[in-house]
Amino acid sequence: MIKTILENCSEAELGNILGWEILEFAKEITDNQLDIKNLSNAVFLTIGIDLIKNNVYRDLIISRMTVPQVEKVFTEFNKEINVSDYDLAQKYSGLKSLAKKYTKQFSTIMGMAEQWEAAEMASVPTVDVTSINPDYPLYDYQVVISNKATTLINGDAINRALMHLPTGAGKTRTALNVVCEHLRSNQNGLVVWLADSEELCGQALEEFSIAWSKLGNRGIKSYSFFSDSAKSMSGVTDGFLVAGLQRLNSLKKTERSFLFDKLQSKVTLIIFDEAHKALAPTYMTILNELSSNSEEKAFILGLTATPGRVFSQDENTENVKLAELFSSTKITMKVKGYESPVKYLIENEYLAHPNFYPINYEKKIDFDNESSDLTESNLMEKLSTHENRNLSIVRQAIKEYENGSTIIIFACGVDNSRELAATLCCLGYAASSLDSKNDTTESRRAKISEFKNGKLKIIVNYGVLTAGFDAPKTNVAIIGRPTNSLVLYSQMMGRAMRGKKSGGNLECNIYTVIDDIPEYMNLSNAFEYWDQSWSEI
Repeated sequence: MIKTILENCSEAELGNILGWEILEFAKEITDNQLDIKNLSNAVFLTIGIDLIKNNVYRDLIISRMTVPQVEKVFTEFNKEINVSDYDLAQKYSGLKSLAKKYTKQFSTIMGMAEQWEAAEMASVPTVDVTSINPDYPLYDYQVVISNKATTLINGDAINRALMHLPTGAGKTRTALNVVCEHLRSNQNGLVVWLADSEELCGQALEEFSIAWSKLGNRGIKSYSFFSDSAKSMSGVTDGFLVAGLQRLNSLKKTERSFLFDKLQSKVTLIIFDEAHKALAPTYMTILNELSSNSEEKAFILGLTATPGRVFSQDENTENVKLAELFSSTKITMKVKGYESPVKYLIENEYLAHPNFYPINYEKKIDFDNESSDLTESNLMEKLSTHENRNLSIVRQAIKEYENGSTIIIFACGVDNSRELAATLCCLGYAASSLDSKNDTTESRRAKISEFKNGKLKIIVNYGVLTAGFDAPKTNVAIIGRPTNSLVLYSQMMGRAMRGKKSGGNLECNIYTVIDDIPEYMNLSNAFEYWDQSWSEI
């Protein structure tokens, strides 16, 4: 509407708005060929929203409106006004008053709402300092680790490395930042994430979806090839693939092994979760074959909290082999002023401070009198049937339950896990057992979901929830199975060590049943022990 109204103005009036020097210049250039329509358009485009904001310009525009235009605009301010009750002079003066009082509404009626909004945005004072928070952030130490990994992947010096972060320090999130950076830079890149359990695979798939939605630069496909997924591997050429190691190994043995060969030719980056397991013959074969047949040899990045296989100088060959598998290159945390990164993470609330407590019980088995060739299976069976031992575990779980804790119990076996959970339930304390023998995929997922959302406060398992299980509110771990594996012990206690900054707790309680068999170690030792086998960056 405003352009039409401007055409009702005289050349002199438009010249006053536009500026006489500009008008004379335009006349000179166009050889006096300016007409009112072009001149009014020049005024509209040059002056813009100030035609409404400036009192003089606004009043001029209203005075040049036709009577029907004034009546139409007048009534749009208030539909209940009967314009016919006003004489002509009142209509014009009344509209000028309304336009001055409700200038923003007047701009909308005149068809300049967008210009008004743009002007308001431009009028916001410039802020000297503002804080902008990312949607998928990394902690400072994770940024350092991520950058180091990306530099290695993009370089030519080596094509394998291990990312080493303590349990609970965010290996998955850090690695997925590396993955997203790789896929952003490689339009046809294919990242294969390898893991040996449904929990690890599911966690990676879910986290990638979150990460790429925040960090991605294009639409991309993610594929699942683990557990009960129906994906056949056909058509996987780029994107993000999460594959279970067992299913990949099975694929190689079938008549559809050509699909594995095709995958080999496309993969550009391989992530091996829980990389300390990579020395298993079938896993090592998959890793080596998958990385060797691509057009450009794929980079392998291992992830682990424990970069070793054994905690014994006599058997250090295993640790050396693992280091060699990843080019003896470890990307790890080094924090100035701290002898252990774990202490830094606890002090700064990334990890919960662990309080260690023993669980003793009466009439322990005298293993000194047992045969020297007692197998681990026999050991677990003997301990799982010890009534006093089981009762001590149940009592401790009840005590923590009544204190409002969220508890994870590691039992001596599948049957022991089910028995402990059933006993707690019979005593009135809701608990659930989780295992791969009796649970379906659906029931496992349902139980884990209930535990994570707080509906279930006690979950008991044997060997299922040692890795790839993230329930930050868990603040108690009862380690009821003996182990001389520092890797396993670190993983079990780590389930309760999510710190406050990661949605967890300031402190956690770690209970270990004492059986007078090989002693357990602490997490700091677990982080530092294997350093001698690696070159750190």
